[in-house]
Amino acid sequence: MKKEILISIYIGILSGLFFLVSFLLYLTKGKNSNFLDQKLKLGALIIAMTVTISCAPRHTPCYEPVVINDFLITSDYRVHIENSHNRLPIVEAEKKVISGCISDRYGYEFSYILYDWNAKIIQSGDLKSSDGKFDETIEGFEIKLKKKLITGAYSINFYTVSEKDRKVETKPYKILEIIVITSRR
Repeated sequence: MKKEILISIYIGILSGLFFLVSFLLYLTKGKNSNFLDQKLKLGALIIAMTVTISCAPRHTPCYEPVVINDFLITSDYRVHIENSHNRLPIVEAEKKVISGCISDRYGYEFSYILYDWNAKIIQSGDLKSSDGKFDETIEGFEIKLKKKLITGAYSINFYTVSEKDRKVETKPYKILEIIVITSRR
């Protein structure tokens, strides 16, 4: 059995004994020092066991944790051909801008790395808020592309640190895939 269950059973038995000794002490009108001594010892044991069970390591909650810093790309979504159940954001290559937002924002500095389908770094930098600073729960951002991208699949790694503070071993906070298309006119 688990330790917490055994301790709870033990506390229950001690509580029963405590009430029995208290009743016997009541019958003797508090004159029996042996019952008084036993009552004090049982009370101290109950308190010690209660503290032990309350300091036990907590279990993980059975509810979903709240997502913070949820990065989204705001554009058209189309079904990706290779994976028909996965809808990926579509970015038009001519616009040279990737728009997005951070919902439930927590923090003030964010950065990104844009990779092509061969895991080659295309561009990296700090995310800039659309209004100049990250001070709202939901903040828009734009990534201005330095060069026009060709049609294909790309991924963006988002980080919750600035580019200068990001280390090589820093794991991305979130990775999003996008599809870049060239508009047909």
